[in-house]
Amino acid sequence: MQFMTSITNNWIASNMGSASYSPTPNFVLSDSLYAAFEPGDLRLTAWVGTKSYGGTNYPYPAKYTYIFGSGAVQYDQVLRLSEQYLIRAEAETQQGDYTDAAADIDVIRTRAGLPNTTATDKPSLLAALEHENRLEFFCEYGHRWMDLNRWPGIANPAMTRASEVYPLDKTTPWQPYDAVWPIPLPEITANPNLTQNPGYN
Repeated sequence: MQFMTSITNNWIASNMGSASYSPTPNFVLSDSLYAAFEPGDLRLTAWVGTKSYGGTNYPYPAKYTYIFGSGAVQYDQVLRLSEQYLIRAEAETQQGDYTDAAADIDVIRTRAGLPNTTATDKPSLLAALEHENRLEFFCEYGHRWMDLNRWPGIANPAMTRASEVYPLDKTTPWQPYDAVWPIPLPEITANPNLTQNPGYN
């Protein structure tokens, strides 16, 4: 989906990418996310860059590269075809149509240069969908965060391991209550039946 006719800079690239003048990237991939790419996954070579500094390699998001007029012109993408396949695969999984769900997942895996999924039942297909969504949409409009909160039981263990992509100066550890926002004080004042979410008292 293209919604801009001309651009001189890509917002995601300028914020999540790595400027040539900086010895380290602004954000790096967590060890967990980097290791989640299977051998031969073309997304790793196409969408992840690496900078070396002080004897350490820093993998960073390189999906978008048009920064300050440098690099191939790119357009912000909000809706991607791969998302439509994975949405349909999830719906098919929930409806018990496991064969078609696997086929839709395989469309994404084939494009990534990977063999077909081995998932054949609901639990394994849901795990496969979580895996493919994670690798396909990292650093795209908070897609991963929405998945973590939408699928029960995933957010806390995933975020406890490490943030998917994080700034090098990240110092605040994840807390389970971070999964929700605090209820605004004016709302609580207006409705005494409301109680503040845990962790924000």
